[in-house]
Amino acid sequence: MDRNVFYDKFRFAQVVPEACGCSSNDFSDTSFTSYIFNYVASGEGTYAINGRTYEVKAGDVFISPPYLPTSQRSTGERRWEKLWVACVLINPEASFVLNQLTAACRVASCEELGQLFRDITERADGTLKNAYYTCGKLYELLYALAERVQTIDENGSIYIEYAKEYINAHFSEHLMIADVAAMLSLDRSYFSRLFYAETQMTAKSYLEDVRLRHAANMLSMQRRGVREVALACGYRDICSFSRAFKKKYNVSPSRFAPTRPDDL
Repeated sequence: MDRNVFYDKFRFAQVVPEACGCSSNDFSDTSFTSYIFNYVASGEGTYAINGRTYEVKAGDVFISPPYLPTSQRSTGERRWEKLWVACVLINPEASFVLNQLTAACRVASCEELGQLFRDITERADGTLKNAYYTCGKLYELLYALAERVQTIDENGSIYIEYAKEYINAHFSEHLMIADVAAMLSLDRSYFSRLFYAETQMTAKSYLEDVRLRHAANMLSMQRRGVREVALACGYRDICSFSRAFKKKYNVSPSRFAPTRPDDL
């Protein structure tokens, strides 16, 4: 009996190797423009992203997604050694595949992948022939990680978790919902419907709620001025901030904390 299987080429993440190497460096709040797959060859350390810190040890794989600040620090008595490979996407509209993997596999214990990383870094010579070799290994890596995610989420819940993480990391900036949708390579209207279906609230409401909760914390704990807090929480219009704050907490921000001259 004939059997034909067709794949959705528009959902396929076409990755291209960009660079690879080994490193023992530490760094803080650094973002990259590529997806970087890291393998801890020896030692141990921490990996921090979006306000969460993960313990990593020899045999672990962790992924640094593009445009999100991350920190890496060795914590053992001896400096750790990491093998890494960076890649970019040819078709960014399929970035949701890697976004889901990075959200679901922040850190994965994959000691069996050590040889794959060693093959990539030891054979690297910058030639086109080697680029094809590395590209093949990248797909092996993606397959191994995808196997750890029981299914690629068709309902969008991982999308929304990734969006929430992004909002929590960037709420202090002049962030728009269109920016979040673009980061996920999703149509803004589709993203908005997806967000509401998953959370029963709009993405705009979620962003504002995050900003106001941080604002309330700053006003009550740090006793910063209203204008300073508004700017620190992503508001460019102080009047809009005050209206939104009063609507949520039934009190104006100036009465929520001790009044200072620069609150005006």
